[in-house]
Amino acid sequence: MRYGGYTFTGVALLTNTEQREWDAAQARDRERREAIQKRARELLCRSLTPAQRQSLDEHGFFDLNVGGRHYRIRQGTHGNVRLILYLEDTMYLTVSCGVVSLPPEPPSP
Repeated sequence: MRYGGYTFTGVALLTNTEQREWDAAQARDRERREAIQKRARELLCRSLTPAQRQSLDEHGFFDLNVGGRHYRIRQGTHGNVRLILYLEDTMYLTVSCGVVSLPPEPPSP
């Protein structure tokens, strides 16, 4: 909303010059975030197998087997790691991985 030479942003009234500076700073921040995200994805893809990269590109996730456990890693910044527990051949349960750790494996007989 404009009032004379000022723009109301919902937080404060800015002059046209201040608004242009604000917009330029926001554009720089957005470009920096995009560059960082692109670099992070490049680094991740270097450590994935071709099948995992294809799954990430096509479905937005890849699967990983570690220590006999099956994990599904989705794109995102939080809540994106799931432990998949197979109950039967055609059924599985996903458990969100977070700060709560799973109980230790029972000792082998």
